[in-house]
Order: sequence, then structure tokens, then C-alpha cells
Amino acid sequence: MAPNSISTESVPSSSCNSVKPNTPPASSSSSKGVEEKPTEGQEDWTWTWRDVKPLNTLVLIYLHVATFYSFFNLPHCWQTYLLQFLILLGAAFGVTAGSHRYFTHRSYRANNALKYFLIFLQTLSAQEDILKWVRDHRVHHKFTDTNADPHNSKRGFFFSHCGWLFIRKHPDVTTFGKKVDMSDLENDKVLLFHKMIYMPASWIVAFIGPVWGAHYLWGEDLSASWHFNVVRYTLGLHVNWSINSFAHIWGMRPFDRNNSSRDSYIFGFLAFGEGWHNFHHAFPWDYKTGELGNYWFNFSMIFIDFFAWLGWATDLKTVPDSVVKKRVLRTGDGTHRYSIEAKKNNEKIEEEVKNNNDGERDLDHFWGWGDEDMQCEDIKDVAILHKHYE
Repeated sequence: MAPNSISTESVPSSSCNSVKPNTPPASSSSSKGVEEKPTEGQEDWTWTWRDVKPLNTLVLIYLHVATFYSFFNLPHCWQTYLLQFLILLGAAFGVTAGSHRYFTHRSYRANNALKYFLIFLQTLSAQEDILKWVRDHRVHHKFTDTNADPHNSKRGFFFSHCGWLFIRKHPDVTTFGKKVDMSDLENDKVLLFHKMIYMPASWIVAFIGPVWGAHYLWGEDLSASWHFNVVRYTLGLHVNWSINSFAHIWGMRPFDRNNSSRDSYIFGFLAFGEGWHNFHHAFPWDYKTGELGNYWFNFSMIFIDFFAWLGWATDLKTVPDSVVKKRVLRTGDGTHRYSIEAKKNNEKIEEEVKNNNDGERDLDHFWGWGDEDMQCEDIKDVAILHKHYE
């Protein structure tokens, strides 16, 4: 079992960027020449019927019609409800602890046993193969609130919730998506094999297996088994979509008021800890994806901590409270307890904010641990739990 230690990871200055002032970057140039940026808003591009994806549209319509029909054809056996609940949990962890916190943001390390288990759970969720899921999410973090964001919340609630799946992606998504580093995953032979077999594998483990298993093992009605399986799948989709929509529209921005991501207790609970979205966008490499270490509002943290206890998960990255406080006072919307406490003493607040702004940069977006644009200052301030020793 890996020791339960806390340490700070140091990185040579040559492997990360030095800190820049907290001022908007020049619009005309960068160290590599003219810096191309994605467009913002929605006025520059509107979709037509030619952009509609027929297969996606038909599948999504069917899922909701079948879900509605299921309420008139419910399963008869209690084992079916238990089975679908367990699949719902497993699929959720496959997305939150697997594709999201591990594969996308690299917020912790997993041994091979845990890695293969997470791949299985993501397949169980039937929410795209890991490489495609990760690319979309890294692009979302890197280009939040621009047209390069696959589910840009500035284009409205429906679009950010599920409308982006009905139509072809904005050209900026493809253009800038190619610039997001995926080499850590694209060179992984296991993930390449997963991508190759994903479609038939997901159908077997997420649909055919549970439906026919319930029918043959305890005599569940085949139609009821199928439709209730669809209910479970559709519910899981909507919970995950809600992080793209609700969590970018309603809630507080205590850590960073400069982007649309929000924190919400409700979705912190419903989405297994993914609802602390403003914190997550400020610190995407934190394995908790939230400031609070409260298991009731972060079930995925229980999952990761359990495997850390087993020694399967190591190098759990988190942000020290001192760093959180600096960020809150620097860019928060004033709703955090640190902001409220600071406002009680007006003589200190201006000086403290000024000191925290010296040599800091918050206008760039990072997709997580390993983003080449991360600063040395960001890296050296990260605390590592359950340190891995080679």
C-alpha cells in the first residue's frame, strides 16, 4: 500500500512556463508568432438543416420516447431495480472518476488493475469511447465560453445541455481541438484497443447483457427490462449533460468570476461531486474537483480515496487551502467565506488583493495536469497525497 503522505512536487523550470502578469495577453502576437484565438459568441455562425446529425437525432428522440413508455411498462422483479441501480453507480464512476478525473485531467495515478476497471466502467456508461470523451472535455476546458467549446454555454441552455449532440460541431471546435495535446492517451495501446472495440463492447455490457440477464436469471419481462434499462441510461446522460448546462448558468462563482462555470450543492450531490464546477475550472488538476472534503456531496472522491487506501490510486493532486484563498480573493465573485471575511476589514482587503495579484496569471485556461501551458508556480503549489514511489 502506498504511504499516506503529503508532499509538494517540484518540476524543473525548463519543463513548464514561468509566471506571467495577470493582464490580458497581447492579441497580435506570442512567442510562436501570431496567436490564433477562437471566436466568441454565436453571431458568426448559425447552423442549417444540413448540419443536423440524423442518427444522433433519431437515437436521442427514441431514448426519450422509450423512457416515457417505460412508466407504463415497469419491471416486475425487485432484482431488476437493484441491477439497474448498481449499473447506474458503476457507469457514473466510470465517467466521473475515470474519463473525467483520471483520463482527462490526470488528477491521480492508477495502477493497471484500476485503469482497466475504469475503462470497463466507462464502457458500461456507453458515453463514447475514452479518447473521444477526453478530447471533447479537454477542448471544453481549454476554450471555455468560445465557439471552440463543444457545448458553449453562450449559445443557450438547450445547446449546452444536449443540443450540441444534434448538430455538427462549430468549425472552431475541430480547428482548435487539434491543438489540444492528446499524446498521453493516443500513444496508449490499451486505449486504442478500447476505441476499436468500444461500440460492440458498450452494447454488450450496457444493453444486451443487463436486459437478457434480467430476463433469463429471474424471469423479468423482456420489454420491461429493455425499457427500464433505457430509463437508467437516459437518466445518466441527463445528469452528465447538466454539468455542461445547469453548472454553467445557475450557481455561484466564488473562485473565478471570469468564466461561466458555477458551484452548486444540488449538482455536487446529483453528479457525484462534479457540481463544484467553478472550483474545477480554476483548479482542473484537483482530484476532488471541489474545495470541500465532504463525501455527501462528492461520491466520486469516496471512490478514489478507497482505491488510494488499497494502494491502487496514487499521486492524488489537490490544492492547498492557502492557494485557494489567494485565488478566491483575486478572482472570486465575493460569495466565498474568505471574500466575506476579507470584506469585514476594508483596510486589509485592498492590500491583500494587490499582493495576491503580483506575478499571477488567471486568464489562460488549462485542461489539467500535463497541460504544457501550466506555470511552474501552479505546479509547485500542488499538494500530492498518497505519493507514488518508483
